[in-house]
Amino acid sequence: ADGVRQRMYERYNRDIAVTTPEEYIEDMAKEMYKGDLEAAGTRVLRDYRVGYLGKCALEMPPDYELEMQAAAEDWSTGLLEPLPDIDEAVESDHHLSATKETLKGQMTLDDRRDDGLG
Repeated sequence: ADGVRQRMYERYNRDIAVTTPEEYIEDMAKEMYKGDLEAAGTRVLRDYRVGYLGKCALEMPPDYELEMQAAAEDWSTGLLEPLPDIDEAVESDHHLSATKETLKGQMTLDDRRDDGLG
């Protein structure tokens, strides 16, 4: 977001952080487009679309802040466990694969027994 803020400052000579988005466009319209709000808004949208402002979302997902707060609380209370180190993850993955193969073979034997073949 700071990169977008810097690019907007460089392009339009005003800081987005010191005003509301509406006031930003109004000020931009007054200073650059003789008060034409549509022209100012169109300029910002066009610059966004072609990538002059960098990559950014125009708005946050609906419950983003609540989800982030809940995740932070889960982490602080220990409901979320830290990720295992890579060696443990690889070892666990090999064990899981071996277990799947064992179960697959066992299911095959069980199926044969059920069919009277085993």
